[in-house]
Amino acid sequence: MGNFRPLPPLEELQKILSYDSGTGIFTWLSSKGKRKEGSAAGTVRPSGYIQIHFERRAYLAHRLAWLFATGEDPGDYTIDHINRKRADNRFENLRLATRQQQQGNHPVHSNNTSGVRGVCFSRQRNRWVAQIMINGKQTHLGRFATKEEAAATYQKAAAAYFGEFLAN
Repeated sequence: MGNFRPLPPLEELQKILSYDSGTGIFTWLSSKGKRKEGSAAGTVRPSGYIQIHFERRAYLAHRLAWLFATGEDPGDYTIDHINRKRADNRFENLRLATRQQQQGNHPVHSNNTSGVRGVCFSRQRNRWVAQIMINGKQTHLGRFATKEEAAATYQKAAAAYFGEFLAN
């Protein structure tokens, strides 16, 4: 699974941070240096995730949110944003996931020319191809005369494999 460093103890974090599980926003409980009491904590990374610095180390806000809401470090599990908005750290939008499960909640890749996840066109065979990535390996699902047939086959396989983590 992930290679995540352990989070600081919750008791230590609660001395300096407050988390609103309804809004997903962390606020500072005291002023120190540039941070001001009552101001929002964290900065947005280029990836879209929010990070919060504590004792000279950066931590992902969604992992801290899980710790604040449940009292448990997610450990090697990833935290999946259900609505795929990386800065939305409301607890209702977060769920524990394995790396494989999280792959089911990815949108269509930007370089996908068919517009349908798991489907591409084979010019050599003049057919639509359905495929799915399982445990890091591409699995061929078949060749089809129409994009719709290939998409339906992918959807069926993805629903079976990803379950509740399947992106809409």
